[in-house]
Amino acid sequence: MPKPKKDDKYKKEQKETIDKLLKILDVGDTKSFVLYEVEHNKDKIDKINKLTEDIKKYFPCKNIGGAKEPEKFTRPWLSVIRQVLKRKYKVITGDYTVKENGKRIRTRIYHLMDK
Repeated sequence: MPKPKKDDKYKKEQKETIDKLLKILDVGDTKSFVLYEVEHNKDKIDKINKLTEDIKKYFPCKNIGGAKEPEKFTRPWLSVIRQVLKRKYKVITGDYTVKENGKRIRTRIYHLMDK
């Protein structure tokens, strides 16, 4: 008898993990987050890195390189975010400009659209 798939076995845990990730990213009603804001918030990155163990346990990690081989990525936490959120949302990226100390900084914005 084949081993049950993680998608079938851990539906509830997957939903809870996605909800935790959305709370960490603070997507709110806009259902979007800015890369620059996450990248410069060590607390958020640490929380996402702590979630990685749950993600390895509850999600198939074949396509989640940031969880499987974090040393190969500059931002493994971003790989984890994108791949996990893709399961529930269509992730659309766009250019975004942040002003900080009078300087304009180009970054990315991620919009989450329900599938």
